Amino acid sequence: MNRAILINRNLSGSEILNIRRLADSEENLRIFSTSSIAYPFPVEVVLQDGAEKRDINYSEMERLLAFGDAKTGDASLAEMLSVSGMSLWHYHKFRIYFIMRNQAYEEALIRDMAPAYNEIHLYTSFSDFQLFGNLPDNVVIVKGTSPKGRRNRFVSFIHYLTYLLLRFFIGIVTVLKAGECRHLLIDRSARQPCLDPDTMKLKQDNYNLAYVFAKAGKDFAIIDETEPPKFSQGQQFRIERWMIQNSHPRVRRIPGEFILIRGALSPSVWKAYRQNETLMYSRLLQLVKEAEPGRNVWILQKLLSGVMTIKQLQASTRTALPLSAFWMLHVSMV
Repeated sequence: MNRAILINRNLSGSEILNIRRLADSEENLRIFSTSSIAYPFPVEVVLQDGAEKRDINYSEMERLLAFGDAKTGDASLAEMLSVSGMSLWHYHKFRIYFIMRNQAYEEALIRDMAPAYNEIHLYTSFSDFQLFGNLPDNVVIVKGTSPKGRRNRFVSFIHYLTYLLLRFFIGIVTVLKAGECRHLLIDRSARQPCLDPDTMKLKQDNYNLAYVFAKAGKDFAIIDETEPPKFSQGQQFRIERWMIQNSHPRVRRIPGEFILIRGALSPSVWKAYRQNETLMYSRLLQLVKEAEPGRNVWILQKLLSGVMTIKQLQASTRTALPLSAFWMLHVSMV
C-alpha cells in the first residue's frame, strides 16, 4: 500500500513514537512536513509555491467580502452585525480571514499531494475540514490535542485577572492626576526591541511610535493596552514590568483596560451588551439554519464561536467571577 504522512502542526511525544514505528515498519511510507523541525525519522520538507499562496490570499478575501456584502432579506450580513453604528463584521472578517487563509493553504497542499498515494494522513490543527471543504476520500485527518493543560490555563487566567486589577487601579491614579491634553495616541502594539534616542540602548517599545512617544510633551496622552491572551489556544500569560511601568514618564499613559472595565461596571452598558449579544446570537443561528452546507456555514460557525464562548463562560463561572471579567475575556477567548 502506497501511504504518506503530512505533518502541519506540533506533534505530541506519543505521536512522534507512533510515526517512528510506522517509518521503521513500512518500506514505502513517505513522511512530509511543512517545517524544518528535526524528528527521529526521515522527513521531506515540502514548501508551497509563493504564487499559489498569493492567489489563495486574494481568493479567500474576495470570498469573505462577498459573503459579508450578500443580502439576506433587506440587509447584508455586515449590516446585521452592526451595533449603534459600530461594525462588528469589520473586526470579525479579519479574524476569520487569517484562519480561513491558513486552512485554505493546507487544503490546497493536501489536494495536490493526495492523488499520488492510496492513503495520506494529515496531522493538522484544524478540526473542521469536513465543514470547510470536501477533501479527497483517501485523506485521513489526525487532529491534535489541546497544547496546554487545564492547570496551566487556570494559572494564566489568574495572572491575567491580577493584571487587570493592577491596571484598573493605575487608571484610577492616572485619572486623578489628569491635566489638559490636546493629543491622544492609541498604543496596542506588541513590544519589540527599539533604540532609545536618549540613551542609544535597546528597550522594549512600540516599533512604529517609539520616537513619537520620545518627543511628545505634556499635551499628549497615550491609551495603551496589552493584547489579551488566547486562553482557548493554550496561550500563557505572565505579568512583565513593561506592562505596568510607564516607559515614557513625560507622557501621561491611560490604561485601556481601565476604560473597558469602567464600561463593564456600568449597568446601562452591561444591559445594552446583553441585549445586543442575544440579538446577534439569534440572527446568526437563523443564518446557519438557512445557509447551504459548505464554506458559508463554516464562516457563520466562526462568528457564532465568539458568542458561544462568552455564554459558556458565563454559565460556568457566574458565581465566581466579577462582571468585568466576562467583558474583558470576550476578546481573549475567541
